[in-house]
Amino acid sequence: MSFRYKTIIGIAIIEAVMLALLVFNALYILTSSNEKELIKRAQTTAELFATSNKDAVLSHDLATLESFVGDVLKHPGIIYARVKDRDGHVLAQKGDVRALERPFQPDTNYVDIEDGIFDACSLIIESGTTYGRVEIGFAINEIDATIASAQNQSIAFSGVAIIITAIFSLILGVYLTRSVNHLRSGAENISAGNLGYQITITGKDELSAAANAFNMMSRKLEQLEADRLLQNKELQESEKTYRQTFETTPIGMFHSTVDGQLIRANPSLAAMLGYDSPDELIRIVNKSSIAEQLYVDPEKRTNIINEVLNLHDWPVYENQYKCKDGKVITANLTIRSVRNSDDSINHIEGFVEDITERKRSELTIKSSLEEKSLLLKEIHHRVKNNMQVISSLINYQCNFITDNQYIEMFKESQNRIKTMSLVHEKLYLSTNYSSIDFDSYILSLANNLFTSYAVTPSKTALKIDVSKINLGIDIAIPCGLIINELLSNALKHGFPSDQTGEIRISFKRTQPSDGSKYNYELSVSDNGIGIPKNIDIRNFQSAGLQLVINLSEHQLHGQVELVRDNGTQFKISFEELDYKIRI
Repeated sequence: MSFRYKTIIGIAIIEAVMLALLVFNALYILTSSNEKELIKRAQTTAELFATSNKDAVLSHDLATLESFVGDVLKHPGIIYARVKDRDGHVLAQKGDVRALERPFQPDTNYVDIEDGIFDACSLIIESGTTYGRVEIGFAINEIDATIASAQNQSIAFSGVAIIITAIFSLILGVYLTRSVNHLRSGAENISAGNLGYQITITGKDELSAAANAFNMMSRKLEQLEADRLLQNKELQESEKTYRQTFETTPIGMFHSTVDGQLIRANPSLAAMLGYDSPDELIRIVNKSSIAEQLYVDPEKRTNIINEVLNLHDWPVYENQYKCKDGKVITANLTIRSVRNSDDSINHIEGFVEDITERKRSELTIKSSLEEKSLLLKEIHHRVKNNMQVISSLINYQCNFITDNQYIEMFKESQNRIKTMSLVHEKLYLSTNYSSIDFDSYILSLANNLFTSYAVTPSKTALKIDVSKINLGIDIAIPCGLIINELLSNALKHGFPSDQTGEIRISFKRTQPSDGSKYNYELSVSDNGIGIPKNIDIRNFQSAGLQLVINLSEHQLHGQVELVRDNGTQFKISFEELDYKIRI
């Protein structure tokens, strides 16, 4: 049955029930009102009849009673009238014979009347004594006719109302089913694959809102389908790319179960392990397990898997694998667990990169570096020894020189040689052959010069303020020579006779905020007699000062500043040099 007919029948049933209730209620009200009116009329008539016959009954005037009975029957609707004495004997009666012959039973309501006559009575009482009673019968055919007429009219009205309701229900059903048919047609088009189908919207009621919602849903489905097709295409391309990568990558790739069964392997992994094809590798490995067939140490796979199951990234392990021909290779294993949406383990995937040749090269390079380190260490040792030999020869030569001026010159040269030799000694003792710990170097250098010039700390104090800095040999040697010259000059000339004082050596390194090259500042100062202001250090005939200037400006590409306040202070400022680290 169509929705249209269901609508018509449903509304008709509702209308029929409502009309039935309405008719029943109306007939009930009509019957009740007629019943009340009948009872009231019958009781009133009976009482009036009893009152009018009272005297005749008391006087036993039968002629008058007959006359009164006749007058009562003249009233419309009265079937019979009867007067009885106190003993129940009939004094006078007239009317319908059959009604008079039947036993008298007073009626109390309309519904229980079966003979068509409403029987009523009234007692004849005088001074509290009952002398008789009157009985009257009223015909109810007019009431029956009235009620029947009302019932027929109600039924006719109900029928007309049902027909009109059915017509309007048909019109409403046509309107409703038209929109519903549009929705059904749209749903059929969408189910047939015509996503994006739009239905015509008329009006602004709820069905129109439903049609609008359907159109929005249809457009959304069309967009979702387009997105799905695009995603499927991208997924297919991704899967194609992954398959191509899996098959052609030079690195071994695999998928396996947690317990060590191979699910998939690429040709590179099969070739790496000496197998003719991935199928052969999978078939042979799965006769036992990955650990038993491929691992040199089978227990290692258990340890690796236990770690991987607790991680969500790609850890890398160095491992040894057995090839088909029994050869052992070293490879990097990059591995992870692939999980389902409920975080359970789906499978294990990983990459295997053969690093056997790289490990051999690393061992070769390591061996070569060790040889070079030993060679550099030997070179520094030999340079230091040769400089010590030169220093010893100079010292030996001084034994045959009597002129103190020449002895002093040889001694200064000897100190310069010791300064350079000390750099090589520090490099020889260092684990890093390209730089030295400069603060330790300055302390050793100063101690050597104090010993060389027989200066005691009680006479001349030494204060060293040097940052923890490692310097390459290109900076360390010129800085060491500069410190040697300036410290020697201070020890020789800064404190004549028994004058006491203090010498300060400072070496700082800073870096600009823009991250460019380091800036260095070397300062050697004393609070002795100082250098006279009339002496120009650039034109002064002193090999030591000229060496300081040349090393500062030409080798370190820095600047020399002389401060003559409260003694002497030399400041040498320079930037970090551009040079290649020597190995």
